[in-house]
Amino acid sequence: MKSKLTKKIEKALIAYKNTSNYKFVFIQTEVPGVDFKTQIDVVRFKDNFMESNSMKVTCYEIKISVKDFKSNHGHNFVGNYNFYVTTREVYKKVHLLIPENIGVIIFNDKNDKYPLQRIRDCRINKIDDATGKQLLFNAIRRYIRDEKEQKNTMTSVDDYRKERYVQLTLCWGEIMNKNYYISCIAPDKCVVIVDEPGVGSKQISKQMTYEACESFIEKEKTTAKAIRANKKLRMIYIVSLVLGLILSILIFGVLNN
Repeated sequence: MKSKLTKKIEKALIAYKNTSNYKFVFIQTEVPGVDFKTQIDVVRFKDNFMESNSMKVTCYEIKISVKDFKSNHGHNFVGNYNFYVTTREVYKKVHLLIPENIGVIIFNDKNDKYPLQRIRDCRINKIDDATGKQLLFNAIRRYIRDEKEQKNTMTSVDDYRKERYVQLTLCWGEIMNKNYYISCIAPDKCVVIVDEPGVGSKQISKQMTYEACESFIEKEKTTAKAIRANKKLRMIYIVSLVLGLILSILIFGVLNN
């Protein structure tokens, strides 16, 4: 059973630095680790979709007592950025035990506006793409489970739409050397973003449902196929003209001889 203090820290972390320049930000509590044997208190995922493997993972482990800190459980730091989140009283007693590569965030229950203060940065840790995607998948599964528990009246159709929504947030496809993304902040508030190498990314659709975004991309694919088909026809036409010209020259040469 979570304590009131733990719940307050979780709530503060969910609202902590919700960076607007990232097109995708997803935060989840109690995320299973890659091996499913551990559980991370809070994990934040963010992606700007500006380059491949641009997703960043931040892991937060909440420690509300010295006993909690010295426990063998709850030290699961597998993200690009890793922090302990604790009170100043606990930090004073355990700061010498904290590894140099782990950052520290202090929770101040008396400061409603800025309850979290980062007093020590962490070292950036490189994680492979598979680890990041597995953690995100685990977080999405936990999110869906939490939603079901909170809304017992949710129908199977609602479950399907919600699960499909969070998955679609991550989906993209390549069309004519351009990467297409669907970025959502809600099931009915999604946009299509295109990222062209050397040019950058831009929004190319209005805000609409994810089904509409999906249809939008399908139309883009159809248009791209038509463009490729026309290019092939033009190439065939040009090649046939060149071959016809070469053949005419050869025939003319033979006749003249």
